[in-house]
Amino acid sequence: MEVLVFSNPKDVSKERFFQKISKVPALSPKFVLEHGRFRSLVVQKASDWRAIVFFVFDQDDLAMAISLKEYLVDTRLIMVLHKIDAMTVKQGLSISPCFLTYAESDFSDIISVLEKISIL
Repeated sequence: MEVLVFSNPKDVSKERFFQKISKVPALSPKFVLEHGRFRSLVVQKASDWRAIVFFVFDQDDLAMAISLKEYLVDTRLIMVLHKIDAMTVKQGLSISPCFLTYAESDFSDIISVLEKISIL
């Protein structure tokens, strides 16, 4: 299953996620590190992706996700937050992700969700 993954280049947690997801042969991630490239892929063909994993490293990342809300509405969006405060969680939930987690996790929760999505 192809999975689109957005991560800010400054976000070091993407390395841990890559190590975790690469152990699952059924999952084929495409990592995108640039806002413009991610925006283009989502606007042109968001529905082509079975799942999208979006790492929110800073407010610019969150603002971009919110600006793409209309394109993400019919996707299985998994959001990974770095900042754990009420406002960031509220803004993240406004995009209606199917799953929301935090960057401090070991990402096994995301892998489980992706495996379930792959069999739907």
